[in-house]
Amino acid sequence: MRYITLDTGRKGAMVLFEGGKPIDALPFKNQGQGIDTFHVARKLYEWKPEIAYVEKITARPGQGAKATFTQGFIVGQCHALAHLYCQLVEYITPQRWTSFTKRLSVSPTNPSKTIAQELTKKFYSDYAKQFKSKRGHKLYHDGVADCLCINLYIERDKYIDFLPDNG
Repeated sequence: MRYITLDTGRKGAMVLFEGGKPIDALPFKNQGQGIDTFHVARKLYEWKPEIAYVEKITARPGQGAKATFTQGFIVGQCHALAHLYCQLVEYITPQRWTSFTKRLSVSPTNPSKTIAQELTKKFYSDYAKQFKSKRGHKLYHDGVADCLCINLYIERDKYIDFLPDNG
């Protein structure tokens, strides 16, 4: 089965999985108020995923109006494209996937972006090395790391043995 995980946002990405393994990725390019939808549409057409797991972000406390509008606009772009190219679209809130990934982390009190970097290195380092950040403070592209961690949540039954409680 081919599916994508889609991290919405201006620094988002989507990753194509087959049999639970990442096989291709597309970090988003900014265009106007949102992302380059033509580039995303071309990839979705090429990949032909059956399912899209789309991160559904809501407004956060203290978030400015401009940031909220931009995020909502990109979620809308992703929503439309996913429905055009996939048979099934499921939405996953960040709270759902981060609550699981925090349990896999050696430092669950760290911010979710830090945990995504840690778990990408732990579970997907061979695949993700092509998305290494050129900046020193982060290992991998944030959107790709989040997409890979969304997959940890989707495939959570495979990672149950990595939970400290079952260790």
